Amino acid sequence: MITSRANPTFKQLRALLHSKGIRRAGRALIPGDKVIREFLACEPARCRFLVCEALPVEDLPGSEGVCSILLSKRLFRELDRWGCGSPLLVVDVAPILRWDQASWPHGCTVLLPLQDPRNMGAALRNVAAFGAKRVILTQEAAHPFHPDAIRASAGVLRSLELFTTGPLGEGGSLPRPLLVLDKGGMPVERVQWPPAFGLLVGIEGPGVPQELPAAQRIAIPMERGVESLNAATALAVALHMWSKSRRIETGGDP
Repeated sequence: MITSRANPTFKQLRALLHSKGIRRAGRALIPGDKVIREFLACEPARCRFLVCEALPVEDLPGSEGVCSILLSKRLFRELDRWGCGSPLLVVDVAPILRWDQASWPHGCTVLLPLQDPRNMGAALRNVAAFGAKRVILTQEAAHPFHPDAIRASAGVLRSLELFTTGPLGEGGSLPRPLLVLDKGGMPVERVQWPPAFGLLVGIEGPGVPQELPAAQRIAIPMERGVESLNAATALAVALHMWSKSRRIETGGDP
């Protein structure tokens, strides 16, 4: 059992609470019984360790071949910031491929620069919910396997195609058309959605740089006195409108 915060293994585990530590280690810390069970069942080769406060963990199907790291109650609670109470799972995270396509594939490709892992997770959940499937993470973005992002995304990461690109300000190098969520843009209900396009969400606070060239800026109409919507919420509204138009075009099929 590990009881000291100075223990090298514990330090490595604690680093997985941050995007930088995940990128450096190539591993992520998965909280939540449901998501852990899905990883153990569907991707056992990626599962490395179960981090536990107490043994045994035989009630987790698929955990038989996974080594356990036993922590003292104090150290486990330091990692388990969400109070899950169940074991945490350490999984391998492959490097995310760089986006290098000269044109958009059919449908909607969502670009996310979100820095708050909880916003990132909520946005990823919205992408999956409305059938966009592809996500490009800008250089500023929180890691999608940050444990807060995983909890907020409800475990949808395995159903998405993830890519990376440079800083948000380099959006001019991306394919067109690129639609940008911006409160000064065209009302979303008037948008004619292209067959293939990118949809860019702004960073929390600063939003999207005004100098960023874009084919079209679109806005979510709101009542007077409301400054803006949360980025993930605005994305959900836009994706819902796109998904609705797609269902109309295909006669109800996704």
